[in-house]
Amino acid sequence: MTKEGNSSPVEVVTWSDVRDRMGEIQPQFAQLIDDYQPGDKPLLLASYPFASHLITNGDFHLPDNHGKITSLRKGDYAPQINELLDYNWKSVPFGIALEGYAESYWHSDVIQPTAMLYPGATLALRTIFDQDSRYNFHRAWNLSSGARLMFILSSIKDSEKFKRLQRTYQFREDMPVDYQDQWKVFKKIYNSPQANVDWRTKVVFFTKSWIEDILGGKNERLTLFLLNSVWRFHEFERNRRVFDFIMDDFKRIMSRKGVKINSYSFACLKHLIRIAMGEEFGFSPMVCNEVSPHELLFDAYTHTYRTKKSPTFMRINKVKWDEPDNAVYYSMHFPLHVGDSYKKNGYSNIDDTIELKQSMEIFLDAIEGGRLELVEKTRLSELPDKIKFDYFHTDSDPMQELTSSKLILSHDPRFVPSLERRDPAIAFNHASPFFKGCIKITYTG
Repeated sequence: MTKEGNSSPVEVVTWSDVRDRMGEIQPQFAQLIDDYQPGDKPLLLASYPFASHLITNGDFHLPDNHGKITSLRKGDYAPQINELLDYNWKSVPFGIALEGYAESYWHSDVIQPTAMLYPGATLALRTIFDQDSRYNFHRAWNLSSGARLMFILSSIKDSEKFKRLQRTYQFREDMPVDYQDQWKVFKKIYNSPQANVDWRTKVVFFTKSWIEDILGGKNERLTLFLLNSVWRFHEFERNRRVFDFIMDDFKRIMSRKGVKINSYSFACLKHLIRIAMGEEFGFSPMVCNEVSPHELLFDAYTHTYRTKKSPTFMRINKVKWDEPDNAVYYSMHFPLHVGDSYKKNGYSNIDDTIELKQSMEIFLDAIEGGRLELVEKTRLSELPDKIKFDYFHTDSDPMQELTSSKLILSHDPRFVPSLERRDPAIAFNHASPFFKGCIKITYTG
């Protein structure tokens, strides 16, 4: 087991060393490289343990000669490394994730996730083409190995239980104040000598000679493929102003109906619609080690901390329009959007959730009735037929507009696996604040 901040030093490899893996995760890209015949052009292969950072506030990190992950500007690296990466990039060189998972985010008062990077995902592809950008705010970017925004639904604010966790896993850290602070403890548990688990993200970085060929047109098909990848990735962002115009138009429709909606609820509605389109993040239950050392953390809170309720972990996720019946959750108490959309002090009450439900019903009806003409032949036009919304709350709803959170398990079997590994007497935490105004968004196909 490697200790905190350590990995094997960055390796200089060639295409033949990573070709088989790249063929599994990016077959079209791999074939284009084969046609290009790069020979022995060098690549850098770096390995990052869970919760280590590839980028911190725009500063790129690599494993140095001692395996310590540190800033490329400050670490002890072979001179060759800096020479190989001597080309125009901002926060991180152009790379492709080979194994594991990484999460990109901004960090102010709240953590704002920006991307999920699975094997095959590219890093910094836009910046190698965007040579003279005046709007690349590279200091905003952070990228961590494994899930960054993850948390437990059960309450973990018992000081005595937390001390037991500290003693067992031999770490010092303040007890988490809110759900965004829990990751710091998860990191300490993973890096503990008691945790015999090795969870990593591996990334291959492309060096100067590769970039010179890509930008110099040595392989036009490869360059076009990469440009097209950037273009498709930013499709929604290129059209965001039109989306905002459509939502303003919808607000006028609501006004003509005599329906008023406050700025917080309207921001929630817009975010919920973007989640349904697959363009923004919701949450889903964590059921395996895909994005974190889930088994290790689950056992730590089951057997050492000893949560009263099943320690169900949540992580960010997106609705995938190529996977019917997958679902993500939006919680009005755990917002992933900021500004006036971030409600002060709060739990969502019944009225907030009902207002959001009714506003969504009016929006879907406006699409079906042809009153939002600009959505024609776009993903927005498909929402009424292909997306199902279920609304939950922990409190009793006398109007029966909402479903009791006690029924969450019957709606989503992904919450069940964690229960099967616990004493059946220890129940799922359906009263978690997460469910105080919670919407399940399902793509039905």
